[in-house]
Amino acid sequence: VMVIGFYKVNGKYPKSDLKEGDTIIKINDTNINTISDLTNAIERNLNENDEVKITYMRDNKQKETTLTLVKERNMFKTGLYVKDSITGIGTLTFIDPETNTYGALGHEILESNTSKLIEVKTGYIFKNSITSIDSSIDGKPGSKNAKFYYNNSYGDIKKNTKYGIYGKYDAKYQQDLISVGNKDDIKVGNAKIYTVLDQEKVEEFDIYITKINENSDIKNITFEIIDERLIEKTGGIV
Repeated sequence: VMVIGFYKVNGKYPKSDLKEGDTIIKINDTNINTISDLTNAIERNLNENDEVKITYMRDNKQKETTLTLVKERNMFKTGLYVKDSITGIGTLTFIDPETNTYGALGHEILESNTSKLIEVKTGYIFKNSITSIDSSIDGKPGSKNAKFYYNNSYGDIKKNTKYGIYGKYDAKYQQDLISVGNKDDIKVGNAKIYTVLDQEKVEEFDIYITKINENSDIKNITFEIIDERLIEKTGGIV
């Protein structure tokens, strides 16, 4: 459960040392994994007093504070905006056919309000179908919009890292296998990328690799989109 903001109760913020991006792990001595856990633990405490002890994580360090609840219209309130889940559209980058391990995104999942790395305890990847595209404009990337099929799971999520998310892929493969090139095969010049612009159809598009940075452990390739149809559909990067 991550703190993503604060709100005033009776004109002021409830007192605590919490900051945006903190992850609540205990209320008093009760472990917290969901917002439901949080509210239940607080409600059990209300029989005793209006102050709760909170154990939380900040920058990989465990800390403690107390939160004084404030009563408004016969209801105790925390003054905290919290989040315990996140959903989004991502690109499945690879599946290892021998182990069924997959990698996706190529970057970490951050909480949008706090820009903090999400600690994934449970999660899964599932089917989606691209319904439309919000085109990019200069200085602002566009985005894909999709219909989610939450009940059609393709696998779990085990790790969220700066390189992307990883887990086990359980579904049957949708496409033919494609050989993975060695990093030494990558050169400046014309290349192809695969992406989906409509429903679940994977298509090939032209790019031009302008630079290769071998000194970075992430984001090694700089490229320009040269495919006219891709530019027309997306405006550039989505």
